[in-house]
Amino acid sequence: MSSRGQVAFPASPTGLDGWSDSIKQLLRNQFAKGVSNATPNELFRATSAALRPRIVDVMLETEARFRSANAKSIYYVSMEF
Repeated sequence: MSSRGQVAFPASPTGLDGWSDSIKQLLRNQFAKGVSNATPNELFRATSAALRPRIVDVMLETEARFRSANAKSIYYVSMEF
């Protein structure tokens, strides 16, 4: 985490071009479409699918770090109607 409490994701090994290529490949493989003829929903789903593995990796690393430090957790439940 950064000093402001924000998660710092590891840089993509291939940079922004790698993100673009991943999204284009997912559009092609999952929807049989290119960027120019994909719907906003398909673009969203392809972008989400490209981002998910990176988020999961960071989440698992954080979880393992907390477990090894025997960190305590606070759970907050709010029931507002």
